[in-house]
Amino acid sequence: MKARVRASGKIVEVTRNMTNGVYATSDGKCYWDVDLDFNLDPPQLEVTISGWVARDQPNSISKKGSLHVFHHKPSRDYFDDNDVICGFWDEDDSPAIPLSESTFPNLTWQDEPLEVEITIKPKKQ
Repeated sequence: MKARVRASGKIVEVTRNMTNGVYATSDGKCYWDVDLDFNLDPPQLEVTISGWVARDQPNSISKKGSLHVFHHKPSRDYFDDNDVICGFWDEDDSPAIPLSESTFPNLTWQDEPLEVEITIKPKKQ
């Protein structure tokens, strides 16, 4: 099996001595298991999140309607604010993440939520 020597970063082929936890290389060197890293996969530098984007009904605060990302598909909800019915999208158990109203400019209150994938990765230096 392959392992990385922690001290040098060198990748070596090792076999395990079952009696004492020592690993030997083909060139005769020996290492304790704590001196080796067996996880050779590169670190994950990005992640993709699935979710739903929906726009609330326009109101006096937001002329276009607030835009949010939800973890699960939200449902339409309404509340009465001084005899004015306001519509918004709601997902139980999870907070919505606000987006700029200019994002998805063609998405309206009348549209069903839009299923999206968001990729998060480190910014290149």
